[in-house]
This record gives sequence, structure tokens and C-alpha cells, in this order.
Amino acid sequence: MKTMLQTVLLATVAMAFPLAADAAAKKPAAVAKPKTEAAPAAPVAPPTPAPAALAKAPRLLDRQVTLAELGFTEGLSFNGFSGQRDLFFPVPDGVPVSGLRLEGVLDSAIPGPIRAAAQIAIDGRPRWSGVLGTAAVPLALDVARTGQGQDYVRVGFTYGAAWTDDRCADQRLPGGYVTLAPETALHYSYDPAAITSLRAAMAVLPRHVRIALSAAPLSRDHYEAALVLAAELGRQGHKVSFLRLPASLPVEPEQAPAEIIIAPAAELAALKGDGSGTARLLRNGRFPLVALTDGANAQTALYLASDWRALAGGAQVTPRASQPAVKPDPDAIAFTRLGLGQGVQEVVDRGEWQLRLDYAMVPKGKRPAALRIELAPGAAMTSQPQLAHIFVNDLLLRSVTLDGGAQARALTVPLPDGLLGRSNAIRVVLQRQPVAGNCKDAPLASPAQLLPGSAVELVADKADPADFYALGSAFAEGLMVVVPQAALADPANSLALAVKALNGLSPSSQGLQVVLDEGKAPTRPFLLLPGSKLPTGIDLPVAMEEGFVKVVDRQKRLLLDVSGTPGLLVAQLATAGGQPGLVLQSGGSGPIPVPAALALDKGNVAFADASGLLMSLDTLRERAVRVEVGEASAWADWVDRFRILLVAGVWVALTAAVAGIAARWYRSRSKPKA
Repeated sequence: MKTMLQTVLLATVAMAFPLAADAAAKKPAAVAKPKTEAAPAAPVAPPTPAPAALAKAPRLLDRQVTLAELGFTEGLSFNGFSGQRDLFFPVPDGVPVSGLRLEGVLDSAIPGPIRAAAQIAIDGRPRWSGVLGTAAVPLALDVARTGQGQDYVRVGFTYGAAWTDDRCADQRLPGGYVTLAPETALHYSYDPAAITSLRAAMAVLPRHVRIALSAAPLSRDHYEAALVLAAELGRQGHKVSFLRLPASLPVEPEQAPAEIIIAPAAELAALKGDGSGTARLLRNGRFPLVALTDGANAQTALYLASDWRALAGGAQVTPRASQPAVKPDPDAIAFTRLGLGQGVQEVVDRGEWQLRLDYAMVPKGKRPAALRIELAPGAAMTSQPQLAHIFVNDLLLRSVTLDGGAQARALTVPLPDGLLGRSNAIRVVLQRQPVAGNCKDAPLASPAQLLPGSAVELVADKADPADFYALGSAFAEGLMVVVPQAALADPANSLALAVKALNGLSPSSQGLQVVLDEGKAPTRPFLLLPGSKLPTGIDLPVAMEEGFVKVVDRQKRLLLDVSGTPGLLVAQLATAGGQPGLVLQSGGSGPIPVPAALALDKGNVAFADASGLLMSLDTLRERAVRVEVGEASAWADWVDRFRILLVAGVWVALTAAVAGIAARWYRSRSKPKA
């Protein structure tokens, strides 16, 4: 009876759990476990990796490139009824990256009657589209790289809107807007252990690059290499800072001293690395370091920071060949160099091309004279003529009616004197009349193109620079940077100041030469750093050594007093040895002041401190202010204040004297002769 009952129970269990019973039947008896160690019926989480496995997992470094870093500091905005723009986010070529993703925010304000939508495409493939309203739309898109050897991710941003579905409604009312926020960024991660070449190390430099300088005084070549490298990285959008190497290397494994090191090889002996090139890839723990060592100079820096770095596929390099400067077109600057791209817009009612001309792009001995606009307006949906408007620095220079339909037009727009400056905004606007009510078809977009033949036309200009921004043309073929001998022992401040001064004024570091202070007349356009001797015969608007310096208006109201002010920087246009240049002087004792930004534009004298530019003025053409130099005297003040009355009084006195002399002469002639 007992045996029969056991048989029935076993059969019941087998029917309820057939798979388990089958597995138990197939399982060898040798691996059966006691009931006390049986696995629970509930699902079990995967086992946690052992500590050894965790130690082998690579620790990745995160990088991001924001829209603001690409030059769109206010974001990218569209309004009206259409807009399209391609953005190119740099990605390190030849470096295994992971976690590529685009994150950002679409900020929009669309009035109720309007229906608007936007589309995001990545490398030509649509990845997101959505209807816009009044709420911000977050973006979070994973990115898969489609092109091998491609060092960028192309993001296409397209906007379109319609006023209403009612075709009888007037379509001319203004539309809404959409803005891709400036903090929109491309994120990625990489394993620092995968950086095995100088090219890869330069490709993964962060936006803020730290250059560590030798603890010992720099040689002239190393100073020159540091200046050239920092200037070139700044032109590529990096922010550069300088620091001194610690007394002992390596530092703590999780604390990278910098991304780039410039020092003798003996000082870097404790760091890991192979080879003996002037530029080497070293390591501090897991962090890669680009090191410029014995024999490195300006050519080494140019090799690493220019397009030649694509050849730096190893862990060391010794560039020896001189790199010739690229000669710009002497007669024009094509719009393709100003960010035109393909120049194609899909236009419903309004298309706009925004370009920027930096004066540093102007070749030496030239100046911009006119804009050559070649515009293919495309076919409009109505018979109304299209309009073109050309703006420079928000000044409307020309409005033209484009008769002839879709036929391409060529326009020449002269540039007035005094309009241009250091950085100049050029806008070309195309306007169409969309279908406006009357139960016609809704307006549709059709393409228009600003053709690549558009350019800034140049003419000869042999005059010396009259404003700071014109130094860009003078520096186009190279310059001398005059450095005091003391700066080699403490180079960080003077290097930082030189980089900020050249930013926006020097188009390239080709031909840049560092000269130690000798007080000799320069043989090419120059930049003279604080502490250097003034060359003999130099012509300065303000002579700092004569005493105090005050800036006042013609009514003697004080505008700026820089008498012995500590931490003050004075920048002046100057001429020495027939060469134009920029002279930087410190207004007081102490370390060289380094302004947060030094955007020298119009004028020939400027004052700055650590916060930035304080004042810029023109001592030659400006009649509203006056620069006082030296010890002022009461009679000089009195003469200046009443100079108009004095001139008038002298004129009246001279007139009266002449009239008196003439009267006596006539009286003497009219007397009868005896």
C-alpha cells in the first residue's frame, strides 16, 4: 500500500512539472546535489564579477563638444516658415570611441495658429522629428559612426512651419521660432590606454588644454614652440593655460599634470615612454602626455597642431622640413573661407546666409573694398519679383529687386571706409512673396543658393595700420615677438599674454619668430611684450615713462587715470624701423597682467586689466578725448580750456593791428605835400 501511494505521488509531480522531471531524469547522478543546496525556484540575478574582473575593465574618459564651442555662442535659431543648417561636431579619428550620443534642447515659441516641426539628421540619416510648441524639447540620440576615417559627425537641423490649413487665410503674418540651445553637445568616451600615437593624443585633447612648462628656465626654442602651439590650438577653438612642472615626476597616477609638456628630456626621465624624437608620447600612469623635448622648436609645434599631424602615426617624431606658408588669393577672399558651405537654402518666404570675415584673413598690403555677391534665387511660386538685401555689421548696404525670375544675379556692393573692424558679420537675405490667401495653394519651399563665386574683393593698401584690427593684415606673412630675457625664467604669464594679444590679429603662426630683448629696430612687423626695451626711434602715442597718464574729455572731465596703477596693461600701435607693431606695457610693478580677454579692435591706444579691456581710443582722429602725459601744469590746463577764446582774441587783435597800420598808411598818403 505504501509503495503504491509513493508511485501515485511521483506520477502527480511528474505531470505538474514535466520539464523539471525530464531534466532530473537526464541529469547524471554523479552531479546531483543534496536537497539543502538546491537552487531556489525564483529567478536569480547574474553573479557579480569578481574584483579581479572589475580591475581589468577599462576606465574611460568622457569628452564633449558643445554647439557654443563650434562658434554658435547663442545657439542656432530659425524663424519664419523654413530653415536648414548642417553642423559638424569633431570626433577623434583613429581612436576607438564609445557612447557617442547627441544631447541638447530645442527651445521654441510657436503661436497657436501655426503648426511647426523640426527634424534632426545624423550623417545624412533622419534620426528625430517632432512637432514644436511652446515647451522645450529635450534631445538624446545615440550616434553610430557610418564612415571610417571620418573625423566629424554631421548633424542636419531642419525647420518648417505653416500658418494654417485654411488656404484662404493670409500667410504673411510672422511665424514662430526654434533654437537649438548652445549647450547642445556631442558626448563620447574613450580608453586612454588606446592612445598609442601622437596623432591620436592630439585628436583627443580637451577643450581646455594645459601646457606644462619646464621647472627650469626655458630656452628660446622651447618658448617659441610653446607660443606657436598655444596660438594654433586657440585658432582651433581650444582654451589654453600654462603651468610649471612639479618638482618630481611622475605625479599621482590619477592626477595628470597636463596634456602637453615642454621640457628637456632629462626632466621627463621618470615618465614612461619610448624613443628619442623631439616630440614623444609619454605616460603618467594611464594618462597619455604629448612631450616636446630636446630640439623641439616652432616647426615641431606647427607639425603637431596643423594638418601635418595626420602623418604623426607613431609614438615619436622629429620634423625637420620647413613648412611653406599657404599663400592666400591676393585679390579676393572667397565666401567658402567664411563658412558658406554649400550655400543652399530651402526658402518659403525668407532665406538668410550668415558669414563672418575676420580682418586677420586679409593678405598683407591689401584691404577689403567690396563684396561680390553671386546669388541664384531659384524659382518662386508666384510672379512677384524676389528681393535681396546685403548687410555688413548690421548696416544695410544694398537692397535689390531680382527681376528675371530664377536667373542667377551678380551684385557688387562697395564697403564704406570705417565700417569694418576686427570681426565682421556679413548677411545676405533673400525675400519672397508667398501665396497670400484668396484660396490659393499653400506656400511651398524651393531652393536658392549663394554661389561659391561670391567673395570679398581686395585692393592694394600701402598705408601703415591706423587701428589695432589692421595689424591682422600686417602680420599675415609672419611677425617678431620681442621677449625680455627675464620671461624665460618665468614664462607662464608672458606666454598667456602673447597668446591673447595675437588671438584674432595673427592669421597663422607660420613665420612667427621669438627674439630676445636687444633693443634693436625690428626687421618685420612685431609684438613687444612688457619688460622689453623700446627700440631706438620708436614712435608711441603715449610715452609711459614721462609720468602719469590720464584720459580726459575736452571739458576736463576725467575718464581714466592710470597713474601708477598696478595690474594695468597699456596696448599701443607703434612704428619702429619702418615696421608696424603692437607694444604692450605694464602700468605698475609686479607680475605681468593677463586680461581675461584682449579683443583689440578699433583705436590705437587701449587700457586693460585682469578683468579685460577697459577702454580703447584713437589719439589721432578722436576729438572728444585727450591723453595727458607727464606732469600737468595750471597754465597748460588754462590754455587748453580757453583755447577757442584765446584764438578768437588773437585773431581780433591781429585784425585790429592790421586795420590800424592800414589806416596810418592811408593817412600818411593823404597829407598834402609841402
